[in-house]
Amino acid sequence: MAPPASRAGAPGLEASDGVKRSLFFIVAVTLVLALWSRTIERDEERLRTSRSRVGHLLTDSERADIPMAALRVEAGGKSLLYGRLEGLWRCREYHLAPADAAAIESLFKKLTQAEGMVHTDEVEEASTYGINSAETIRVFLCGPRVLEDPAGDVLFAFDVGKAIPGHDGAFVRRRGTREIWAIDSNPRVELTARVAPGLPPLLERGCIPKTWPGWRSGFGQVFVDRPAGGYELYRREVQIDPAEMKAGAVPWVWILDPGPNEVQSASGPSSAYSYFLQQIPYRAILPREERAQMPLDPPLARVMLAAAEGDPLEVLVGRPLGDGTSPVWIAFTQTLFLVDDEVAELIAPSKSLFAPGSEQNPWDPYLRQASGGPLQPPSAPPLNPPR
Repeated sequence: MAPPASRAGAPGLEASDGVKRSLFFIVAVTLVLALWSRTIERDEERLRTSRSRVGHLLTDSERADIPMAALRVEAGGKSLLYGRLEGLWRCREYHLAPADAAAIESLFKKLTQAEGMVHTDEVEEASTYGINSAETIRVFLCGPRVLEDPAGDVLFAFDVGKAIPGHDGAFVRRRGTREIWAIDSNPRVELTARVAPGLPPLLERGCIPKTWPGWRSGFGQVFVDRPAGGYELYRREVQIDPAEMKAGAVPWVWILDPGPNEVQSASGPSSAYSYFLQQIPYRAILPREERAQMPLDPPLARVMLAAAEGDPLEVLVGRPLGDGTSPVWIAFTQTLFLVDDEVAELIAPSKSLFAPGSEQNPWDPYLRQASGGPLQPPSAPPLNPPR
């Protein structure tokens, strides 16, 4: 009978298994540390690369002279071309709507003068910063051959990504490169602002364009012709004490129907009306060819604005269309606007609103809502000799 198996070998086997487990643990930890080290080295290398790429989005020579004649914006499956036509910046794809020249200039400067640093050059990370995603807005600065050149005469092109949270900046990539920059300005401000829902960006914020010389100098006279009778508002310069001006007083008064029977208009309503005219809100723009089909001949009201600079500007207000909107025609820009019926009434209001002592101000809600246009009193010199 064989003797029972010795149990003396058991501790040796257990020791062998323990050594194996220890070796496996050591190897695993070593691999983890090696991978971690490589990750740290890669991140440090990217950080060193980023820090070495601090500067301008465009080089000095590129920024020296950019003959931009047009601007193309692509977003949400739409492509919009802005260019100068008939002396104004216009959106070609939206009925030649007048564009906001100041907003276009601001966008141009933000992209061409941008400073910042390369944030990443990893393609797989692009969508994190709003690049190569539904948020991306593509901007093309184009030269004078934009219409003749099949490629669009593109001078520079950019992918505009997300705004940088908590900062006045955004992530931008020059098209054709991998580097995503964090720049010190936010082009999305101009590219996402809308005058009204559904309208393209970069449009004039009011019916009367800021390119009309009288917009800058301020109105000196307003002539209103209504079926119930017309009237005139005339801004007369007056001398005031510097202390009064510092306290907010303005150096003029509004006169209602200047002449032998003139009266001084209520200052609050008159000033509010003049500011409102500088930023008449609109809902949409129609093709100018549709003007003949609109109830504008004869118009419901006619308003003529005269200023210290430029020719007078005429505003024609048509009869309501029955859908809550009324047509407005601005001959200076050859543009047909649709405005709310309430807005149309405020363009050519009743004379009684300006009677001495009147405190009515129906324009105030629109002035409060306005996100653009001057809310400071205009500062034109006298339009005519005092009368």
